[in-house]
Amino acid sequence: MMKRTFTLLALALGALVAGCDNVNTPRIIGDLQLVSGDGQTAPTGTQLPQPLVVRVIDDMGRGVEGVDIAWEGLIGNGTLSAASTRTGSDGQTSVRATPTVGGQSALTATIDEQIEGVFQVTFVMDGT
Repeated sequence: MMKRTFTLLALALGALVAGCDNVNTPRIIGDLQLVSGDGQTAPTGTQLPQPLVVRVIDDMGRGVEGVDIAWEGLIGNGTLSAASTRTGSDGQTSVRATPTVGGQSALTATIDEQIEGVFQVTFVMDGT
């Protein structure tokens, strides 16, 4: 009976360990993705209807929490709710934008950390 109990315990422990994601293993940033909010239009001085959302993923396609994103490019053409944001547990973060002049404007989101490579996405908005 003792051998059978030990075997079942070893199998259960092995299954538990195999299903764990080692949270101490550093994740390699794989990409910065534009999730939503591109191509919106709003009257000048009015906030765009949807937030501008990006997602940072690791080399395995999982969201990476705690990555700082720098938002810029609207100087003179609009305002942002924040110049920098940090990704949440799902790897996503967002800002709100308001065009202050008519016509198209571009906005970039860039990973604002010392990492190898440049990770940047561009949003386009239109003030009417």
